[in-house]
Order: sequence, then structure tokens, then C-alpha cells
Amino acid sequence: MLILFMTFLFLFFIVLASTTQNMVFFGIALLLIGSLFFYLKIKGMAVESGTVLIMGVYCVIWGLLTIVESIMHFGYQGWIFAEGFGGVFLWLGIYQGIIKVIVCKERVSAIYMGAKPHSTSKGGIYYEPFFSYIYQSRQYQNSTGETFGKRKLKKRYQEWNSYTIYLNPRNPNVICTRRYPQGSAILLICIGVVCVSIPFLAK
Repeated sequence: MLILFMTFLFLFFIVLASTTQNMVFFGIALLLIGSLFFYLKIKGMAVESGTVLIMGVYCVIWGLLTIVESIMHFGYQGWIFAEGFGGVFLWLGIYQGIIKVIVCKERVSAIYMGAKPHSTSKGGIYYEPFFSYIYQSRQYQNSTGETFGKRKLKKRYQEWNSYTIYLNPRNPNVICTRRYPQGSAILLICIGVVCVSIPFLAK
């Protein structure tokens, strides 16, 4: 219930920030989403707890900087905005493309259990594959976080077939199918670098 309430408040302040053009509301929204990350970490509801903690700290700092800048009018609003979004893209890309590949070093066999559909804003559908596997006498069922189009998914995976995956021995819920960076992770890093560079290139 608390998660739904905080999510509602986050969306409320985002809409309020958009309609009033007041970045204080955007800062409050960031503080709320950062607090939600902390709550998920404390309650043990996050699969990748380290990432959730870092994102929580990042959103809180970003939110505080946004509020202070909006009230004091230091003239750094654009800089904070660009660095904030750039930092998010950079972290996600580095985590998915570098850190996750490094920590997922234990090779196991997994059964492809099917995929969960996700709709896009343009009406398209992408599919998130799930795998079932056993590690140290315990069974897990998780996704790598990858998404595929229907045709590519059918070409790559067949239900109930066995595939090699790699998991993090310290947290077997974290898995990946390849031990090299994905194209999506590289794209996120590139977007992050561009966003972070904008304030410096604009000078």
C-alpha cells in the first residue's frame, strides 16, 4: 500500500511540475522516488539491492540540488537537469554492460519458461524471457532484464529447452545470458556521456 501511495505522489508531483513549470515540484518527486528506493532496500524487496541503494542516494541528491537551485536561482538548473539524467543513463549502462557481466561469472544450465509481454507507448509489444534454474540446491526463476521482439524471441529461445546462463554467486537472482556488453547497455552509456557533456559543450 505504501509503495502505491508513494508512486502516486511521485506521479502527482511530476504532473504538477509539468503544468506549473516549477522545478521545486520536480525535486520533491525525485526525493519521493529516492525514498521509495530506500524503502525497497530496507524491506528486502529489491533483487539488485546494491543498484537500488545507489539509485536511491542519487535521486535524493539530485532532488535536493534541484530544490535548492530552484529556490536560490543560482542559474545551474540546466546543468543539474543534464547531469542528473546523464548520470542515470551512465549508471544503468555501466551496470548492465560492465558490472553485471563481471559479477555474473557462475555458469549454470537453465530452462526457458516463456516470456512476459510489455507494451510500448507506440502500441508495440516486447517480450521479457524468464528462466528457471537450480543453484546450490535451491530453485530460482528470474529474468535477465533483456527484451526482444516476438520474431527474434522465437528464433533465440524455445520453451522448455535448456540454455546456458551466468549468475552472480553472491546473489543468484542476478543473471545474464552473455558475458559481454549488450548493445542496449552501450547505447545507454553513449546517451549518458552526451547528456553529461551538454553543459560543457554549450559553453
